[in-house]
Amino acid sequence: MSDAELNRLINVKLAKLWNFLATQYTDMFVSAPTTLTVVSGQEWISLPSDFLMCVGLFGLDGDDRIKIKPFNMEDLSEQWDNWGFEYTNSEAFRYRIMGRRLYLMPDNIDLEEIELWYVTTAPKLESDADTLPFDLPAGWDECIVNGVAALVRIKEESDATVLLGLETQCYKELEQYAVQRDAARPGRVVDVTGWHR
Repeated sequence: MSDAELNRLINVKLAKLWNFLATQYTDMFVSAPTTLTVVSGQEWISLPSDFLMCVGLFGLDGDDRIKIKPFNMEDLSEQWDNWGFEYTNSEAFRYRIMGRRLYLMPDNIDLEEIELWYVTTAPKLESDADTLPFDLPAGWDECIVNGVAALVRIKEESDATVLLGLETQCYKELEQYAVQRDAARPGRVVDVTGWHR
């Protein structure tokens, strides 16, 4: 098997691990926010080329950030007057991610910029000198190693059962660890006894 093919398989398994971790350990993968320009009358805004998943969207009004909420497809048929908002009120702004673009409604809101917090797509490793943008905790790279080794065995038409089992076990362990990363201050209260703000 060529080095180029091995690199491709590594990137396939890296993307799988990256996407999994991004949903389980989102805070580790959030990039610096990017500012998008809102053009009055334009319903669509293109997303960054490395966009994977939205973490938060905010309207920028001077020094204030205003949380923008997503809308459901059913909302497209609603009359905005029934929402009780004026079009100039940025709190009436809603968004939905469709493909590689943000769909905004209403399209004549009095807001010039929005701030997008998002998770990027997985990086691609092209050479032996390439590294990840952060250090994986010890053992997490086993998901990639076992996954690639299994693919190599499959391409050789050899038995990859053990390696696939090791890869699956690795992901199960990561899922268990992700339940609560910040035990000192839980995101939601599971046991309020003795816990204070």
